[in-house]
Amino acid sequence: MKKFDIKKVRKIAIDIPNHQQIYVHDHQNRNRVIKLLYEMGYTTDFESLSECYKHLPWAVNIRQKRFFTVGSVAVIACAVQQGAKVLKLDQLSDLIH
Repeated sequence: MKKFDIKKVRKIAIDIPNHQQIYVHDHQNRNRVIKLLYEMGYTTDFESLSECYKHLPWAVNIRQKRFFTVGSVAVIACAVQQGAKVLKLDQLSDLIH
């Protein structure tokens, strides 16, 4: 099973000291991101998969193996100010081995 390379994740995750949460936003490859995370054993709620949320970014919690919709642009703005990166599918794939 594919897993995140924790050393790479720690460089971009902002939940210090746990380094557990990353952000993904690639609405053009939305289904591929979902498939990749499901293949890795990550779960989500059905609301996050709803079409009405398809343009919102996801938070991926490495420790809890969950991903969920970030419903507020303010949350992402705060995360980016703290040094978080919002990843596309190819950048997400680079964190996996």
